[in-house]
Amino acid sequence: MRLRISCVSDVGRVRDNNEDMASVGMYLIRDNSLNIDKEVFESESFCLLVSDGMGGHESGEYASQFTLEALRAFLLDKTLTHHNPVSDLALKIKDISACLNIKARERHQGKAMGCTLTGIVWVLGKTLLVNAGDSRTYRLRDGMLRQLTVDQTLHERDLVPLPAGKALYNCIGAGCDTEAGIQDISGRLMESDRILICSDGLSDMLEDEEIERLLAKGSPEESCAALVDTAKRNGGVDNITVIVADIFNA
Repeated sequence: MRLRISCVSDVGRVRDNNEDMASVGMYLIRDNSLNIDKEVFESESFCLLVSDGMGGHESGEYASQFTLEALRAFLLDKTLTHHNPVSDLALKIKDISACLNIKARERHQGKAMGCTLTGIVWVLGKTLLVNAGDSRTYRLRDGMLRQLTVDQTLHERDLVPLPAGKALYNCIGAGCDTEAGIQDISGRLMESDRILICSDGLSDMLEDEEIERLLAKGSPEESCAALVDTAKRNGGVDNITVIVADIFNA
């Protein structure tokens, strides 16, 4: 499988600092952009992930970076066999969450420090969809947008009205006993699919219809830039991180 990937992580128009971070394989992106082509072999591990930090200032930045650095090391560790990639990844994410909770207590921050996580991980021929929190992974196929993840919010689970319902019942850290949603979607992504992975700084600023329209236009780089620019024009009240990836047969 070949991927053509574009990623942008932007502070937005209101926040002073960027608590989001993206991982494109070995590359970590914050306040920056990246455009690459990548061939993913069955024998290797690769990831496209977005993490939205929570806790304000250094806490959110630390949580998202700690999480993605730990996952990158986990996936690149050649000594691991990953006999059961779904359970192995779920256990690793639970371990990362527990570590963040310990670090928050050491910093006397209570339950404040945490992050979301979403995206796709390729490991030993498996394609895994990952979700913890309310960052989103979408698929565009034949011009039609579908959200692959489910927001882990009180609104989605218990129909709590917004804005109160936007509160998360699951994430990484923030005092949670994290249960990451991990699905094996091997064989469900097709050539010519376009994948969008984003923080809520995008999805809160654009309706799905507008995301669908902008995602369908141009190259991944052009689409990525249009999505971020539109979110900023619509207010840009939060950090905005976007990965757009086209899928080709190798």
